[in-house]
Amino acid sequence: MANGGSSGLDGFFANTNIIILVLFGVCCSGIALILGIIGLVTCTDPLAKRNALIVTILGALFGGGYTVMALAGNMFGALTGVLGSLWWAKERNPTRGASGWAARRKDGSGA
Repeated sequence: MANGGSSGLDGFFANTNIIILVLFGVCCSGIALILGIIGLVTCTDPLAKRNALIVTILGALFGGGYTVMALAGNMFGALTGVLGSLWWAKERNPTRGASGWAARRKDGSGA
């Protein structure tokens, strides 16, 4: 049934070259994940089910990898923003520090 009368997702997963399916899973991971899951549930052809499983795994890996990288980048950006603003506030107003030099005034007269 892989070459002949397949239709719908059976035909898509069974008749499409595996290289195209791999590229689909890598480049369009969100859509590939959804279509792969639907294909796993609805396909009757064993070749189509196997290809749907490959697309589902690739979609999950690359979609999940992208999500983790995006979240890590956002957390790193937030952390550097907070640390940068704390450093900037300390440089602009040194009297708020906890060390001894912070008690000196700008005119040098001490506390």
